[in-house]
Amino acid sequence: MVSRVMALELGPHNIRVNCVNPTVVLTDMGRLGWSKPEKAGPMLAKIPLGRFAGNHPVLLCNCNWEHI
Repeated sequence: MVSRVMALELGPHNIRVNCVNPTVVLTDMGRLGWSKPEKAGPMLAKIPLGRFAGNHPVLLCNCNWEHI
Protein backbone atom coordinates (compact mmCIF):
# COMPACT_ATOMS: atom_id res chain seq x y z
CA MET A 1 0.00 0.00 0.00
CA VAL A 2 2.82 2.42 0.81
CA SER A 3 4.45 1.86 -2.59
CA ARG A 4 1.12 2.51 -4.35
CA VAL A 5 0.61 5.77 -2.47
CA MET A 6 4.19 6.84 -3.15
CA ALA A 7 3.80 6.03 -6.86
CA LEU A 8 0.64 8.15 -7.03
CA GLU A 9 2.26 11.03 -5.16
CA LEU A 10 5.68 10.95 -6.86
CA GLY A 11 4.70 9.86 -10.38
CA PRO A 12 3.67 13.36 -11.49
CA HIS A 13 7.21 14.50 -10.57
CA ASN A 14 8.71 11.81 -12.85
CA ILE A 15 9.95 9.77 -9.88
CA ARG A 16 9.52 6.02 -10.19
CA VAL A 17 8.62 3.79 -7.26
CA ASN A 18 9.46 0.07 -7.30
CA CYS A 19 8.52 -2.60 -4.82
CA VAL A 20 9.53 -6.23 -4.34
CA ASN A 21 7.28 -8.38 -2.17
CA PRO A 22 7.97 -11.78 -0.67
CA THR A 23 5.98 -14.69 -2.06
CA VAL A 24 6.03 -18.46 -2.36
CA VAL A 25 8.51 -19.72 -4.96
CA LEU A 26 7.91 -23.21 -6.32
CA THR A 27 11.31 -24.72 -5.73
CA ASP A 28 11.44 -28.36 -4.61
CA MET A 29 11.00 -27.19 -1.03
CA GLY A 30 8.18 -24.81 -1.99
CA ARG A 31 6.29 -27.59 -3.76
CA LEU A 32 6.69 -29.79 -0.69
CA GLY A 33 5.31 -27.14 1.67
CA TRP A 34 2.56 -25.68 -0.55
CA SER A 35 1.26 -28.68 -2.53
CA LYS A 36 -1.88 -29.21 -0.43
CA PRO A 37 -4.83 -27.16 -1.75
CA GLU A 38 -6.15 -26.45 1.74
CA LYS A 39 -2.88 -24.72 2.62
CA ALA A 40 -2.19 -23.11 -0.75
CA GLY A 41 -5.74 -21.84 -1.37
CA PRO A 42 -5.82 -18.98 1.17
CA MET A 43 -2.38 -17.77 0.06
CA LEU A 44 -3.24 -17.97 -3.64
CA ALA A 45 -6.39 -15.94 -2.96
CA LYS A 46 -4.16 -13.05 -1.80
CA ILE A 47 -1.98 -13.10 -4.94
CA PRO A 48 -3.42 -11.00 -7.81
CA LEU A 49 -2.13 -13.40 -10.50
CA GLY A 50 -3.52 -16.37 -8.59
CA ARG A 51 -0.33 -18.41 -8.85
CA PHE A 52 2.96 -18.88 -7.05
CA ALA A 53 6.27 -17.75 -8.53
CA GLY A 54 8.26 -20.25 -10.54
CA ASN A 55 11.94 -20.82 -10.05
CA HIS A 56 12.91 -19.52 -13.48
CA PRO A 57 15.44 -16.69 -13.89
CA VAL A 58 14.15 -13.21 -13.14
CA LEU A 59 14.26 -10.50 -15.78
CA LEU A 60 16.65 -7.73 -14.85
CA CYS A 61 15.38 -4.45 -16.18
CA ASN A 62 17.11 -1.47 -17.68
CA CYS A 63 16.49 1.65 -15.59
CA ASN A 64 15.83 3.62 -18.79
CA TRP A 65 12.65 1.66 -19.52
CA GLU A 66 9.45 3.58 -19.02
CA HIS A 67 7.37 0.54 -18.03
CA ILE A 68 8.17 -3.00 -16.98
